[in-house]
Amino acid sequence: MSLIDYQKIGDRLLLPLVEATKRGVGDFDSYDIRQDTNWRVDYIPFMVNGINSCRIQPGWEVLSYNFSGCLFVVWEDQGNFFAGHVSTGDGKDCKPRWLNARNGFTRFAEFRPSDYVVPRQGVIIRDVYGLVSLRNNNNNICFSTIVVSTDFQGNHFIDQWHMFDVEWGRTVLSDEE
Repeated sequence: MSLIDYQKIGDRLLLPLVEATKRGVGDFDSYDIRQDTNWRVDYIPFMVNGINSCRIQPGWEVLSYNFSGCLFVVWEDQGNFFAGHVSTGDGKDCKPRWLNARNGFTRFAEFRPSDYVVPRQGVIIRDVYGLVSLRNNNNNICFSTIVVSTDFQGNHFIDQWHMFDVEWGRTVLSDEE
């Protein structure tokens, strides 16, 4: 059972809420990655000042948390597929490292999950997740933004789920970035 088929809008929050337990060194790393064999999903926690990443296993999805401006990236290198959470922001910006590295990969794609959050009345945005799924023998990429909100009674629930396909070698970031 995959996460994309299991969690729905309005569901209680069942997604992880942890960040990496160490600070990155401004480069690629693979730290505190967790697997959920029931959902067939690898979980990449946000790591300050790092590009926390993992290999994408065939038939699995990759979930990452918490996006407030970071990039979620996927790439192919020597026939293997990877996903990563690229830390951005003052004093922890790994975007230049990613932009330099991506040109050496066979294929890549990237997006910023927080760009797809739609503010709504009556709820408070709490958490923003990114989810990546490879489809059609790894020829198509599905990126998703999952928004967890809190209502005025304090209940946490999935408020929004935005899904879209991205082509390899494409970015949904503006050219000025």
